[in-house]
Order: sequence, then C-alpha cells, then structure tokens
Amino acid sequence: MNIIDDDFKTRLIAAMLTMPIIYIQHYHYSYVDQALCEILFPEDKTHDLFGMDKSNVYEYDILTEREISFAGNMGDDECAFDDLLRQIACGSPFKKKKIFLLKGVAENLSEPKMFLPLMRFASNYESFPDELKTVTVVIVDNTPLSMLPPALLSVLHSVELPLPDAAIISNMVKSIPVSRTVHDASALQKELVETLKGLDQYQIGKILDVILLKTGNCLTNNVIKLAQHEKKQIIRKSGVLDVVESDVNLDMIGGLDVLRSDIREKAKIFRNLDFAQDDAVRLTLPKGILILGMPGCGKSMIAKAIANEFSVPLLRLDIGRLMGQYVGLSEENLRKALAAAEAMHPCVLWIDEIEKAFAGSQGGKGQEDSLVVRLMGSFLTWMQERTSPVYIVATANDVMRPEFMRKGRFDEVYFVDFPKQDECEQIFRKKIEKFAKKSKGKPSIYNFSEVENSVDVICSMMQKARYGGFSGAEIENVVNAVVERMFINYVDCYGRREGCIVSIGIDDFRRVIDAMRPSIMANQKGSVGNPTNIERILEVQKTYHFKHASFTKI
Repeated sequence: MNIIDDDFKTRLIAAMLTMPIIYIQHYHYSYVDQALCEILFPEDKTHDLFGMDKSNVYEYDILTEREISFAGNMGDDECAFDDLLRQIACGSPFKKKKIFLLKGVAENLSEPKMFLPLMRFASNYESFPDELKTVTVVIVDNTPLSMLPPALLSVLHSVELPLPDAAIISNMVKSIPVSRTVHDASALQKELVETLKGLDQYQIGKILDVILLKTGNCLTNNVIKLAQHEKKQIIRKSGVLDVVESDVNLDMIGGLDVLRSDIREKAKIFRNLDFAQDDAVRLTLPKGILILGMPGCGKSMIAKAIANEFSVPLLRLDIGRLMGQYVGLSEENLRKALAAAEAMHPCVLWIDEIEKAFAGSQGGKGQEDSLVVRLMGSFLTWMQERTSPVYIVATANDVMRPEFMRKGRFDEVYFVDFPKQDECEQIFRKKIEKFAKKSKGKPSIYNFSEVENSVDVICSMMQKARYGGFSGAEIENVVNAVVERMFINYVDCYGRREGCIVSIGIDDFRRVIDAMRPSIMANQKGSVGNPTNIERILEVQKTYHFKHASFTKI
C-alpha cells in the first residue's frame, strides 16, 4: 500500500477540475491508481468532489491494447489506441466516462494521427456541454515531456509525482519488525530513513523487499550496508551517472598542497553532517569546487580522493551521455542526473571535463550555444537551491564561459598548473615507490638507490619546457617507460629467475626524458588566433587570479 502525498492529491484535484489533459511523468502506476481512488472514491462522502464510481473511469494500457476497468479486471473488447483517441475527441460514446486513464502511451503520441485528436479534444473543451466539462484525460508515462510533440505540450498540464519526505519513509520503515540483535532500533530506523531519502516509493519498496529477503523479514544490523548497495544499483540504472569505486586518498597525491589542506577542512563538515545541520548550528552546506588547469595534473585523482576523505560515495556524471540528440533531452538528462545525485546524498558528484557541457561558443547565438545557456542555467539554479549534501567537484581542462567561472558559483575555483620542482619531486617519489617497495612479502627486482639520492637532478630535467614542466601523468609515464625497459633487460638476462636485481640510474631516466620533452603538453604552442588549451588557461588565470592549488607560485 502506497502512502499518498497530500500535496500531490491537492495539485491533482485542482488539475482535474480545470484542465482537459494531465500528464504525470512516472512509472509508478499503482501510486497514481491509489491517489485517484482516494480522490474519486473518498470514504468520507462529505468530501466527494466528483461524485463518481469506478464505472466512470476508463483505464487503458498500451501494452495490452485493451480496456481495463479501474476495478482491475480485463475488459473483453480489444480497442485500437487511435480509435480510442478519436472517440475521446468527439466525447459522445463516453458520456458516462469522466476520467480516461491512459498508461504507457506517450511513445505512440509522436504521430500526428495520435496526438491531433487529443489537441482537438483540448481545443473543444470549453464548448463541451456542462456534463462533459469534468472529463479529464490523465496520461501516466515515464517518457520525458521533452520527447513529446511540441504542439501537444501546449495543451498538457504536468503534475509531478513527488518524492516521499522523511515522515512517509519513516512510516514505511517502522512497519517492519526489528531484530532482537539490534541494540538501538530507533537509531537504526533513523539511519535507514536517511539512506532511503531521495528515492521514490516504488524504489524504496523494492529495496526493502530485497533487504528483507536477505535478512529474514526484519531489520538487522547490516541493513544500511544492504540498502546503500541497492541504492547504488538504482543510480547506475539512471544511465547518466556512474558510481565510482575509488581507493585513492589525499596522501597518494603529490603536490596540490593548498587544495588538499582545504579539502581536509571541508571533510570535518561532511563527517559531522548531523551536527552541522542541527537547529543550533544551521551551517550552510558547502557547494563544491571547480578545478581548472592543465591536463594530467591530478584533477581527477583529487575528485576520487575527496570522496574518500568525506567518507561518502563518488558519482561521476558522464557528459557524453548527458548530451541528447533531441531538443530538451539534454536538459532532461541533466535533471535526472541531479535528481539521482540527490537520491544518493551525502555524496560527491564529480563532473569531469565540465567544459564539454558548459563551454559554448563564448558569445555565439547558435542552437548549440542556446543549449549551453539552458543547461548552465538549470545547473546553477540547482546548485543555488538544493539543500541536500551533494558536494560538486567539477574539473576542466579548458576555459569555460565567464558566467560559470565567476567566483561565488562554487565555494572556490582552483587553478592547477604544471608541477614545479618541489611538486615534481613529490610526484616522482610516489611513482617510484610503487615499484621499489615489497609486494605481498616479495622484494622488488628494481634497485632505485642511485635514483633516490638524485631525485632533484632527475626532476630538474623535467622542468625545461615552454610553459612549465612535465605534467603528473607525464612524470608517471617517464617512470613506467624506464621500469618497462628494465623489466625487458631483466627477462633478457635472467629469464623468470627470482632473486636477481636490476639497477636503475640517472641516465636511464635522462634518455626517456630527452625523448619525451618535445611532445609534452607544456611545449605545445598554438598559432596566432588559434591558441592551445594550455595557452587559453594561462591567459584566463592572468585575468581571474583563481586560487592556486599549490603553495608554489607562478
């Protein structure tokens, strides 16, 4: 049994009394059925606004192409959908039918022969006899409004099915027995309610069904972990978000000391969310950060490390899957992604290469730029209005629209430059440590003793480029290339014999560095009027003076 939101019923009643066609974008048919039953057939007859019984409701499901009585029984007569729409348009055969409940039909409304009868019905609504003015077509379908014909949108009234609040979820949870092994049943129920926030009742019901199947039909100490796992599966099914499993922590990142220090401070808030949101504290939740800078310099690693530092899930928004081929579909995908992120709260929402969605043509007026403006407006409005603890980590390898980079949109905008000497040394040491240390009790076959005493010399070789030094990714590539060469030498000399050692020296790194230097990103130079993304970023930083992610100054 669903628990129907009173505000939803109020909005649905108002629409049914005044609008000819209502569209409810959802897949939870039973919720709408129950809401209509409570509205149309109230137990308290003094609040009966419509004076109907179940014979006044015509229910139609496109999957069966048959009439289904609202009582739940299948009708005997097959009915083609286009014939039904034509009959609705004229109204005469259905004078006793006041509500037409059409389920799963949106995809079929793309053809003019399908949606034109509905438009004719809506346009003639005012001229209908008084007894037919209470006729309402209610369409329930999960197809986004943006996918419907634009002409049909003008005659539809959309009523959104709300997500359940904490009180409704609490009622669902408290109806479940609690195992005797649970020390604090009230605390467990409260935590489970918080975990299930942001999902609709159908999703919550399915998660609870799965949990109870695994726990013997009662709430046990591991229900939170089970609920979080099932919630992640729902997020993945959204199609535009990935749940990223990460073992990266802040200590694994070389350089970016300022940014890492700031994140450790923010983590104190996310690890104490209950207290931060207490009535005595009323702390404004952090919005998130934008990290703009050079490719391959640790921006993605920072995003992964932040989630671990905050002890929350990491969601990645796939910009490629966000962009739709139909008008309005990209905005719908963004809305779904943000709703899914809120369902997963508290969490970190990582938007990698955000410039691909919000860069635009820097002042152009084409269709693409119009899409960017709409997406950007929707995203920034959501960032400003949301109250759930979703921390945005947006990373960009190129410049973006000025409105988006303006301080205040995020808590902070950080600039990440190519590593300077000291940062290069930090990164280099972390990369060779991976090969030098023991693994599963076995010593490494590589001897880095000469290298460990000359890290400053090797890193100074990686600083001689047009716009800076090697990026973090390029430093890692240098180490990997040298180790690969040494492994081949080992196999040539010793085969698979264990216990032998190959020594790695400065000259091994010098050869690789000299070979790579001409093609590294810091040596890329554009032509007049056609700068590289590296040059564009440097120019923007001169204008905006974003906060440096490192102590090292330019």
